[in-house]
Amino acid sequence: MLEEIVEDEDAKGDEVSGMDKKTITFFNLQSVLLDGLPNLKSFFHGTNCELHMPSLVRVGVDNCGVSTLFTCSFLQELNQLEDLVVCNCKLVEGIVADTRDSEPSDTNDKIITLPKLSLVKLHKLPNLKSFIHGANYELHMPALVDMRVVNCGLSTLFTCSVLQKLKQLKELSVDSCRVLEGIVADTKGIEASGTKDKIIMLPKLSSVKLEKLPNLKSFIRGANYELHVPAVVHVGVINCGLSTLFTCSVLRKLKLLEGLFVDSCELLEGIVADTRGMEASDTSDKIITLPKLSSDHLDKLPNLRSFIHGVNYELHMPALEGMIVANCVLTTLFPCSVFQTLQQLKWSVVYECRLLESIGGDARVINTSDTKIFKLP
Repeated sequence: MLEEIVEDEDAKGDEVSGMDKKTITFFNLQSVLLDGLPNLKSFFHGTNCELHMPSLVRVGVDNCGVSTLFTCSFLQELNQLEDLVVCNCKLVEGIVADTRDSEPSDTNDKIITLPKLSLVKLHKLPNLKSFIHGANYELHMPALVDMRVVNCGLSTLFTCSVLQKLKQLKELSVDSCRVLEGIVADTKGIEASGTKDKIIMLPKLSSVKLEKLPNLKSFIRGANYELHVPAVVHVGVINCGLSTLFTCSVLRKLKLLEGLFVDSCELLEGIVADTRGMEASDTSDKIITLPKLSSDHLDKLPNLRSFIHGVNYELHMPALEGMIVANCVLTTLFPCSVFQTLQQLKWSVVYECRLLESIGGDARVINTSDTKIFKLP
């Protein structure tokens, strides 16, 4: 049963500190894969030694018994790291060891930058409590393109300062993280004083998938931020605890959005937050146009009361081709002004919406049991 990659024969059992700790450097090592080592307790660092791998490009750890992967000092040297994949490690509590007694005094000293890291995959790490930030570090990944987090014990993913650096992020997928409450840590004590300070822009994020996050309370906005994602094309939200998805200001930026899929969110009351204190004075200011939205799926949203229109907005979707609305409590689907713009609509299926009184406009309704299929005149 493999427990250690490196065994210190000279000081076995005696803890070595400071400058006496052995340092082993592999200058040319680019790839490390550890797989099927359930009794492995340490690799990148140990009691009596610490490994250094400044040329490391790829790290894969699967089904191992480690509780942490890196120390801060090790991580700071990984300027070439591009891929980090950690899967099926039930005992992992932190990607970075939490050395509270050696916390840096200066905020800048806490920042660790991985300038080339583009892929992060964390899968089936039920005890993982920290990754992006901890007591003694904050991890910046300015080249990150793809992040996938599945079945982990995290309560939050990012801090605002980390999120602001993710200018290259294109795909974000978070699935089956039962205790996750926020994509961004809600640091109420440092709320931004000005509106501009609150806006975080992710200019390249094109795909967002949030699934089986029953305790998720916030994503697009929080106490100290609002997230703008102007390049997003597909949004999928399934079985999450959100009460709303977007604000009006965020929705206005979604000019490239093509697909919206929202399913099994029992607490969801509105796709757009109803900010009554910010009602538009001019009718034209209320209109929000999503010029490329072609597919819309809303199902099993028993508290959904508004989507197409609200107190402070009216949503126009001129490219909409297909729409499914099921198991919602909407009373009307489209106001007449919106209905007239649906010139590309080819089909729509509405069923199990017991409170629905009007489709909108001059729609011709065909009743087939509990299903309503309507066509434009």
